Amino acid sequence: MKKYAHLTDNSRDVMPGGLFISMPAAGAQQYIDDAALRGASAVILPMGAELSVPAGVESIYSANIAVDAARLAAEYYPRTPPHVCAITGTKGKTSIVSFIVQILKILGKSAASIGTLGVVSDKFNIVGENTTSRIIQTRQWMERLAADGVEYLALEASSHGIEQRRLEFIKFDAVGFSNLSRDHLDYHKTMDDYFAAKARLFTDFEYHTAVINADDEWAMQIPARGHVIHVGRNGKDIKILDIKPTHDGQTVELEYFGTRQTLKTPLIGEFQVYNLIMALGLVIGMRINANALPIPQIFSKLRAPAGRAEFIGKTKTGAAVYVDYAHTPASLEQIITSLRAHIVPPATLHVVFGCGGDRDAGKRPMMGEIASRLADVVIVTDDNPRTEDAALVRAQIMARAPGATEIADRAAAIRAAIAGLRDGDILIIAGKGHEDYQIIGKTKHHFSDAEEVRKWLV
Repeated sequence: MKKYAHLTDNSRDVMPGGLFISMPAAGAQQYIDDAALRGASAVILPMGAELSVPAGVESIYSANIAVDAARLAAEYYPRTPPHVCAITGTKGKTSIVSFIVQILKILGKSAASIGTLGVVSDKFNIVGENTTSRIIQTRQWMERLAADGVEYLALEASSHGIEQRRLEFIKFDAVGFSNLSRDHLDYHKTMDDYFAAKARLFTDFEYHTAVINADDEWAMQIPARGHVIHVGRNGKDIKILDIKPTHDGQTVELEYFGTRQTLKTPLIGEFQVYNLIMALGLVIGMRINANALPIPQIFSKLRAPAGRAEFIGKTKTGAAVYVDYAHTPASLEQIITSLRAHIVPPATLHVVFGCGGDRDAGKRPMMGEIASRLADVVIVTDDNPRTEDAALVRAQIMARAPGATEIADRAAAIRAAIAGLRDGDILIIAGKGHEDYQIIGKTKHHFSDAEEVRKWLV
């Protein structure tokens, strides 16, 4: 195929003389027409697509348009940071890539991440739409990061992104698997299918080191090759010996490649210790000597990223409020259990949460049961209802949440929860984390859990 002036799969970015890739999507004909109006010289379409290309624009048909898009993206945007890693798993990806960047910065390295929070770097930050962005967009970002002198890049690899070939032709120093629990079954249908999508990162890509959570039964089924670093309580390389919650964080007993260390971290929750050691393994996998890492300093300095067990502040009565992205049964159980360890009776644990509309409905009663069983006070509210009946979503949660209070309006639910807190209590507002919007119907409305909390802490 001849080289065109420009490559994109977004019709709004088409430049005269460019090549437009028409990925399967609703409104594809409209995008093709728009690309032609903007001066596209050629359009690539899926084989057999019933779409018309305007006169004067070359038509190119692809038998596997996702793979061809990735191949062309690598050809048009070949530059990447020298060291790249990717992490997959149900929970923890955003925290892990954030910790990787923080660790590398402690070492004086130039590092960036691409994932749920978009592109995070010293030179530019861009809000992303998906955990794993479109391959052409990702390649464009990687080229810009390389031009900015970024040496190390950490990517979040979602199951959708892997299955839809959004990471094809990227070469990795290291890949990691954190854990697997129920999520996205509206898309993958079964846990086996969900696992198979994530496992492709370890079977179909080029990498040198694999980092595996040895305490996760799914992770231990990964057919990893090359150098493998195992972490966790059963990890032979970075082994957790003990974790003790404290009033201001946690004390961790760790065996780090054979050396026992007692470490302190301000991070809340045992799961964050797992995320931290996964990050350590991936940093080592990016050709950093394990002995060069100042482990005590790393543990003491790392901070949670936005919306991941994020401490927002305390009420006038001394209760602590946290915002977390937990939106699956396992992640909700994890955050409640983790913060429960920091409760000193008679203080109580409070939770505000909901479930997204147009997504896996099967997890809603499961999450209601978990919250009702593990928290002392539960308020069920709206998350992102999208086009589904929000009252029905709440009813499906409430069916398994005896004693919970239902408050549809999320702002009102947060306000009521804060008003009910006493000294020593902990409130978790779960589900949306870093998001600064709420999707009602097909419209995004500005809404931030953290902003809402801060209104009522003053």
